[in-house]
Amino acid sequence: MSSVAWQKIEDHSDLCEVSEILFALERALTRERAALQALDMDAMAALTEKKQALCDRLRALADRSEAGTAEVRSEDAAIVKLRGEVRLAALRIRVHAEANAALLEDATAAIGEALGLRQDSGTYDHRARVQSRVRAFCGKRA
Repeated sequence: MSSVAWQKIEDHSDLCEVSEILFALERALTRERAALQALDMDAMAALTEKKQALCDRLRALADRSEAGTAEVRSEDAAIVKLRGEVRLAALRIRVHAEANAALLEDATAAIGEALGLRQDSGTYDHRARVQSRVRAFCGKRA
């Protein structure tokens, strides 16, 4: 769902569904952080599937709303309030997702370092330090 797609939803029940999906996604990201901290691969895989299913539901709602609406913005107080809640939930999800990505990157680097899998990537960071990466041996998608 694009950052603007949920703003075009005029139907109160659809906005409620977006809100429910976002809160479920936020809970999944919170559980994902705990799974990352524990390096629980089974939980992370299950949560990835759950997050994908939630994102698919959001995309379906966005497609349905974009197909049926123009640039009409409801001034109904309930819808305006719900849009604000959805916006805040989307911002919290962004924070959770970025934190989880950083935690995953750190965990991958630490494991790679411990196993001696780090390789020079041939690039430099913003401070002209040589970057290294962990070579993946499995888990690649086709």
